[in-house]
Amino acid sequence: MPDPAAIIAADIGKIQTVGAAATAVAAGKAFAGVLRSFRRGDTQFWGRVDIIIQLAPILSDAMLLAWLAGIKRGRLEAERHVPALRLAHSDTFEEAVQFVQQRASLSDDDLRGLVGQFDANAVAVLHTAEAAAEAKLQAAIVEATREGVHVREGVKRLSQAFIDAGLATRQKRAHPWLLETIFRTQTAIAYGAGRWAADQDEAVQEILWGYEYVTVGDDRVRPTHVALDGTRAAKDSSFWQRFWPPNGWSCRCSTLRIFVDDPFVRRTTKLPEPTIDVGDREIQVVPDRGFAFNPGTVFRPPGAAAAAATVRAIPVGSRIAIEI
Repeated sequence: MPDPAAIIAADIGKIQTVGAAATAVAAGKAFAGVLRSFRRGDTQFWGRVDIIIQLAPILSDAMLLAWLAGIKRGRLEAERHVPALRLAHSDTFEEAVQFVQQRASLSDDDLRGLVGQFDANAVAVLHTAEAAAEAKLQAAIVEATREGVHVREGVKRLSQAFIDAGLATRQKRAHPWLLETIFRTQTAIAYGAGRWAADQDEAVQEILWGYEYVTVGDDRVRPTHVALDGTRAAKDSSFWQRFWPPNGWSCRCSTLRIFVDDPFVRRTTKLPEPTIDVGDREIQVVPDRGFAFNPGTVFRPPGAAAAAATVRAIPVGSRIAIEI
């Protein structure tokens, strides 16, 4: 059986690595801004963390790239069944975009609509992280001010608040955990949406029976996700509307296609038990909070069928240059 972790790493690992490095730079700039306002005694801007303006364009572009990587992966997996879907492994981003666009007939408005969805999602997710970080920083600043601590001690407390908020780390070559988690999860969501979109091609639908849910199989997999491993369901099953991966922050789960002509895979439904025992507790087998949806039905051009899903041909090299 293919290693889902290796496949995802090959497809979007480079996007995630570049993005994680960008988060460290953005967090560093944000921290420098907070320190400047603290040292100046500028109470109007105390605790403000400006990460949205710096990171939103990068995150949005990365989601577009991950979406396209999902499209490409879907076509590579199906090409032995549908030769017309063949896409060279060596294609660069721009060439891959052109290939996908040639197979779809979408208006410019549809393309802009898809991009707008990624833009809005990036801003919304980063805004939530920004608000949580600001609350921690403002609490640290208020406490330091009330106690009348020296500037050096105040800076020390702010540094710890940044670490607690997941925006900084003491380890060299490490990335802030909160922003890295956001970046990895959002690109995984976009990648999953792309894989789903690729399967809506009529040629694929004709020979696709359904999917099998798979985990990476290591000791980091959540118990509820372990319970999902091996689940099989038809492509039109309502199960995939709730459990299409990722199913939580930093989830590494994936799906394997089951084709109608595959002699080695059972084409019978196998759903998970509704609950499992974890220690002395019984818990429900459900996606993590906020993840009970299929990203493929969320991120697609408005006004267009999913079968015609595509992305715009945009010059992303100015912000994040990656080949997929």
